[in-house]
Amino acid sequence: MKQFDVDFSEVRAIENLENFLTDSARKFLDWVLLTEQRKIVSERLSLSEEELARTERKLKAHLIDKVDLIRAEDAVRIAKQNQMLVESQWKALQAELTVLSQNNEIYNLGPEFNLYEIKDFIPLEEAVSQLRTESRLIHTLSIRLKQLEYSRKGYEEILKPQLSAIAQFNIKNAAEGLDRALGMD
Repeated sequence: MKQFDVDFSEVRAIENLENFLTDSARKFLDWVLLTEQRKIVSERLSLSEEELARTERKLKAHLIDKVDLIRAEDAVRIAKQNQMLVESQWKALQAELTVLSQNNEIYNLGPEFNLYEIKDFIPLEEAVSQLRTESRLIHTLSIRLKQLEYSRKGYEEILKPQLSAIAQFNIKNAAEGLDRALGMD
């Protein structure tokens, strides 16, 4: 029974390590995403500012109403707010990654990850085979199944009649009644 607990503890330790690595990888991918969003938001801000300049020229030429200028100014303000939001999220995540990796150089670096690269998946049969052989969950469940089978056998043994106690009782009774059993009526 102790062996099952040790095996299960090993599985849990590996699972905790994998969860830590998964969370770290997720944070890195979030950093990649926020870096890309920074570029997109900056481009949107620049386009909004160009549109505002164009709208101001049109207003001076009396081609549009004042409300169109207000809308263009509002679009620039919204783009600036979005830029500040994404920038703050990016800096916070960058600081978190710096603490996790204990590397202050992250502040000077950008993530190196091709977000637009398409990778092929492994074939389904290979993935299923890999899952069967390497799955933590399946390994954990097989350990628990062995543990339950071991416990079931133990309970079955407990429920079996104790032959040694019954045999001793019968021998004692046989010895006491042996003289009567051999007697003739």
